Amino acid sequence: TLYATVWRGPAMIFRKAPYADSNLEENQDALTHNVVLTRNDKGSLINVAAGGSPNRGEGWKGTSPQGTEWAEGATDAMPGLKFQTLKAAADYRMRNIAGKTMVLHLIEEDIYLDVEWLEWTNDGGGG
Repeated sequence: TLYATVWRGPAMIFRKAPYADSNLEENQDALTHNVVLTRNDKGSLINVAAGGSPNRGEGWKGTSPQGTEWAEGATDAMPGLKFQTLKAAADYRMRNIAGKTMVLHLIEEDIYLDVEWLEWTNDGGGG
């Protein structure tokens, strides 16, 4: 959008250890007050700040994480990117996401940032 913010700050790495309790803050990535991402032991990401609960399995619904939209590519390629849910942007193949770069749009704040996926644990491997 016209007044969007593109994050150009330092790179940060977030990693949740396999089977770590996703209810605990140290296993959540707080991007803003409205977007706090985590993951259960399997499934996709959820936004606990938007009412997502690790205990209810939102990561399986395909709409998660709430308050965000994603596109494969980098912010340098905007505005030609197609934004959608995380699973849709990953072509419903989260297991193949490692090594890809995506743009994460924090909808309410209108912030865009590049996300490079370093790894993704799949098949119930502890998230």
